[in-house]
Amino acid sequence: MNDASYYAQPAPFPPPPPRPQWGPFTAGDLLPRIFQIYGDNFAVIFGLSAMAAAISVVLQLPMQLMFPAMAARGADPRKMLAAFAVLIPAVLLLSLAVAYVFCLAFGAIFCAIHDLRNGETISIGRALDQTGPRSFRLFVAYLLAHLRMLGWGLLFAAGLAIVGVVVAVVAHFSGISFHRGGAPVIAMGILVVLAVLAVVVGYIAFLFWLYARYCLFVPIVMAEQLGANASLDRAVVIGNTGGRGRIYVLLMIAVVLFFGIIVVTLPISLVLGISSGISAMHHGANVARSPIPAMVNLLIIGLGQAFLFYPVLGIGITLCYFDLMARRLPPAPITFEALPFQPPPAPEPTYPVNMPPPPPENMPEQ
Repeated sequence: MNDASYYAQPAPFPPPPPRPQWGPFTAGDLLPRIFQIYGDNFAVIFGLSAMAAAISVVLQLPMQLMFPAMAARGADPRKMLAAFAVLIPAVLLLSLAVAYVFCLAFGAIFCAIHDLRNGETISIGRALDQTGPRSFRLFVAYLLAHLRMLGWGLLFAAGLAIVGVVVAVVAHFSGISFHRGGAPVIAMGILVVLAVLAVVVGYIAFLFWLYARYCLFVPIVMAEQLGANASLDRAVVIGNTGGRGRIYVLLMIAVVLFFGIIVVTLPISLVLGISSGISAMHHGANVARSPIPAMVNLLIIGLGQAFLFYPVLGIGITLCYFDLMARRLPPAPITFEALPFQPPPAPEPTYPVNMPPPPPENMPEQ
């Protein structure tokens, strides 16, 4: 063997990067795995998020243009009433359209991550094609989830009202006076502050519990092909199996990102708003302010949502679902949509040719 040819052998290929583990994992592993998947597939996931954010910004631009037009109408009650008659239905329709885009983006992100988990090539077009037939079901499940959360919110408000009435009744019959000269002012102030803090903390915890209860409906609709209402019930069942800790961590990350985007864009919106107000003062009080500051602020928020909020939340929800699958989540309930056709009747038993069939049951004894 020639030594030169031996040493001229090409170097072996580097080993492929390890594929991400899809569960089970702990709450501390959630954020690193989200950014690992996002970094390895940045083009596809950011492309899906950017498309959804751009459509959402375009849909919200008419609302940003309506408010300056209303301000330019002055204080005439008839004009303001006519403007509100147009504005309220328009805002409702645009909000529904934004919600539909939101569902489409999260469904497409789930399809991309699902293909990645199966070792298939992911692309923006493939993810959108897979999401399209189920997008309306996602939208209906989104609306039903918010209706359920509204019902729970009314129950929470009713509970607070009952507690307030009980406290007032107890204070009345116990002889405690809340007027001047009754309980010390400092003590009363401390009690009021503590009560407000308790209500705020309880309300925040209540919101976290509600969103953790229903946030897995997107992967359930896409993967298990259940109906909208059955998907919400399935999300509740899955959440009760012990996966709420990772979901709470994901929701806290989403809240931090949401308010972080607002904090970053707040100085820019303040500077643009002040400059627009000064310009309007120079040109007269009856001139409407320019909508450009609001549009710029909306574009910056949309970019932040496309770059961080949509990808992190979409990948996180998908990973939480896969984690529960790895932990042997309960089987999916059978719905009428998933029921197959009636099975064919069982074939009649056959007997060998040389063996006579058995006698009938009602044959008289000989």
